[in-house]
Amino acid sequence: MTTSHERELGRLEAKMTSLEHDLKQLQKDVREIRDAVVGYKGGWRMLSLLIAVSATFGALISKMPFAAIFK
Repeated sequence: MTTSHERELGRLEAKMTSLEHDLKQLQKDVREIRDAVVGYKGGWRMLSLLIAVSATFGALISKMPFAAIFK
């Protein structure tokens, strides 16, 4: 009977080791996803800033007296 318990314990230990490895891999993947999202967030901010500056510059150019040259 102890042999079957030892086998069962060995099987459970192997499963636990496998699950720990899978959990570490999952944590790594989640960190990579988080880092990617954080990086995109900064990119979106930069893009919106660029659009705002371009729109402001375009509005200023259209209000200037020499803007009639471009029409």
